[in-house]
Amino acid sequence: MHILFIVIISGIVVYVLARAYRELGQLRKMVEKHKHNESKQAQELVNLHSLVVSKDSIIQKAEKAFTHSAEESQKRMELVQNQFDLLKVRDDIVTEHSATGILEIDRDLNIIYANQRVRRILGVPSRKIPYIVGYSIRTFPLFQGTDIIIGMASLYKNRKIAIDVEIKDNLERKRVLHIESYNLNMKEKFTGAYLLISDVTSQIRAEEKLHQAIIMQKSSLDDMISTIIAISGVRDPYTAGHQKRVSELAVAIGKEMKLDAHMLHGIEITAKIHDIGKVAVPSEILTRPGKITEMEYSVIKQHCDVGYNILKNIKSQWPIADIVRQHHEHLDGTGYPLGLKGDEICMESRVITVADIVEAINSHRPYRPSLGIDVAMKAINEFKGVRYDAEVVEACERVVAQGFTFSKAF
Repeated sequence: MHILFIVIISGIVVYVLARAYRELGQLRKMVEKHKHNESKQAQELVNLHSLVVSKDSIIQKAEKAFTHSAEESQKRMELVQNQFDLLKVRDDIVTEHSATGILEIDRDLNIIYANQRVRRILGVPSRKIPYIVGYSIRTFPLFQGTDIIIGMASLYKNRKIAIDVEIKDNLERKRVLHIESYNLNMKEKFTGAYLLISDVTSQIRAEEKLHQAIIMQKSSLDDMISTIIAISGVRDPYTAGHQKRVSELAVAIGKEMKLDAHMLHGIEITAKIHDIGKVAVPSEILTRPGKITEMEYSVIKQHCDVGYNILKNIKSQWPIADIVRQHHEHLDGTGYPLGLKGDEICMESRVITVADIVEAINSHRPYRPSLGIDVAMKAINEFKGVRYDAEVVEACERVVAQGFTFSKAF
């Protein structure tokens, strides 16, 4: 019995201990799980704290960036405002104080805007300027002519127009206005235009006076040239005739070369007096038959400098004195009196040089008969591109081939 009791008690104790051990194991697992959860939560708290710190840093940076951006935007706004104010001042100066009248019109030619300069042009008092807005430009005498209205029609084709209109002011004086119109936009349909109106009366009058002065100067120069030719003809009719014929050929060569009218006129008048310096050469040397001496030739060569000194003070549109001085210069530097080369010799002189040689060889002289045009052409071709300008020589050949003939006058 005792043994049985002991066995039973031992079994009960074993069962209780086993169960306690099992529950203790479960409890240990629960504790470990709880610790693991606590550790995980702690890590999550650490991560959350780091995230909060990071987000806070980002927010602080964003706040700083926003503050800086706001400051920069404010500065830019102030700069834009200053520029706008400056542009407005400039616009006021241009539109209100400009010497040009400015009108803005709509598609029906009604005035939208007018600056202060327009009041003088349209004859409207300054204080009345605002009251012309809305009126058609046809209301004003300036625009009642057909020219400006027809011109406006061209705006429908998207073209700028610029015309001069002659009017009379309040004192019945003639005035000339230059009017330019610009389309308000560059689309197909016309929506309006700006008109820029300038009083060009003074400018035109100045141009007319200048034109008259040029005409008078040309007339005076022509009279002077005619006088020089006449004086030269009295002393030496052969030289006078030679100069006239050289001028004829030189102008023909210049036309063949398609030189402009201004240069052609300079060649014409200069060729007529290119040997004026020979007034300083004794006539017995100029007319003596046979070969001249070296000393006599040196005297003749001085006529270029003498001609230059006679003509250098003449006021002219052309370098007449320089052209005369250079008409015996050669491209290769073998000419006289300065030994100029290439482009140092002006084109007018190059043309006169060739014409001078051809006329001198072809014409009868007091000391010898004519050698003929063929000999003359051979002479200039022998030194074409060396002494004489190749383009000039070739133009001379074409002129002669086309039937050019010299006049018979002395």
